[in-house]
Amino acid sequence: MRFLSYCSFSDKRLLCVQRLKVVIKKWLTLIILMEMGKRLKESRNFVRDFFIQRHPDAESSL
Repeated sequence: MRFLSYCSFSDKRLLCVQRLKVVIKKWLTLIILMEMGKRLKESRNFVRDFFIQRHPDAESSL
């Protein structure tokens, strides 16, 4: 809801639109980074589990 305050106090419509674009880009970047982080974590767990399946005695060393 913070982006609404940008518009309400702005006299110029163009400035408001530019600020909205910046806020939207920041949110999209944040969401994309969070998704990439989740996938990285999942793939790391997959590699670890695969390694443990191949080398059961190595589980204690991880």
